Amino acid sequence: MKDQEFERLEAEFKDRPVPNCPPDMEVNVLRRVRSAQSIDESGWSWLNSLILRPTFAAAALTVVVATSLSVSLVSIGIGNDHHSQSIRTALDFTAFSSKSVLQLDRK
Repeated sequence: MKDQEFERLEAEFKDRPVPNCPPDMEVNVLRRVRSAQSIDESGWSWLNSLILRPTFAAAALTVVVATSLSVSLVSIGIGNDHHSQSIRTALDFTAFSSKSVLQLDRK
C-alpha cells in the first residue's frame, strides 16, 4: 500500500467508536476463569484425555503390534541363520564342497 492510503485507513479506524461489550461479558469471563482453575493441571491429564480417544488408541495399538511383529520376525530370522549354520556344521556338509577331499580337478 502507498503511505497516503495507509494513513487514510489509519485515520478512519482511529475515528471509529469502540463497540460496546456484551452485557454478560463479565459473567462469561468469570465463568471461564473458574473453569480453568478447576481443570487438573497435572502432567498426566493430557495423556488421560488422549487414551480415551478411539483414534489414538487404534493408532497406538497399531504401532505396538507392528513393532512387536517386526522384532519377532527379525529374531526368528537371526535364530534360523544360527540354527541352520549349526546344523551344517554338525552334519559336516562343508566336506563335500572342499575340492581337496574329492579331488575333482584331476584328470
